[in-house]
Amino acid sequence: MTELAYLSATEALHLFRTRQLSPRELMTAVIERAELVEPVANAFAERLFDQALDAAAEAERLYRPGGHPRPLEGLPVAAKEEQPIAGHPVTDGTPLRAPYVATKTAIALSRIQDAGGIVHARTTTSEFCCLPLSHTRRWGVTRNPWNLAAAAGGSSGVLGRQPRRGDHHPGHRIRHRRVAARAGIVHGGRRVQAAARAQPDPSTGRARREPADRANHGLRGTCQAV
Repeated sequence: MTELAYLSATEALHLFRTRQLSPRELMTAVIERAELVEPVANAFAERLFDQALDAAAEAERLYRPGGHPRPLEGLPVAAKEEQPIAGHPVTDGTPLRAPYVATKTAIALSRIQDAGGIVHARTTTSEFCCLPLSHTRRWGVTRNPWNLAAAAGGSSGVLGRQPRRGDHHPGHRIRHRRVAARAGIVHGGRRVQAAARAQPDPSTGRARREPADRANHGLRGTCQAV
């Protein structure tokens, strides 16, 4: 059942709708895979496996004839711990916030759940979600499951989050380069060039030194650290 854990959302939903796969079967495969790698990856801040299996069984019923499944019905979803869920702790990776329990669920998660998505786990973050490595006093080190010698990055740790349009999280536009480098991901576009090239200065006629690739020059240190 390991291969089921690697289905895309689109593939899983297609299999649900054509009744080739049930939500409970997929949820079981995802949980089994998670339990297998969790001891070394340390990916989760909270596990909601029992509730997720119950919800998946209910979703399975909605795919039967006469049922009305919602757009994401039965799809497993791992949510970043930073996103509050009513009745659950929100610590942002720090022991300073350990007593805090959310009274409301994040709008994004509410919409996912309203569409049928099932949150089966909450994932680790860096402390206060503002560091490029997921190594905290609360959860310890979250490792990259593809390469345990590499970091999982931050702030979202195991989610391997990349910046997106409209993402205004402090530092994401800078830090995503560090995340990609520390996680061992090849950065898109031109390769990083550590060397500089000589450019003639029109005012003096002398050569001046400039980064060979201004856009990627800041990656030098982090790429070397991988």
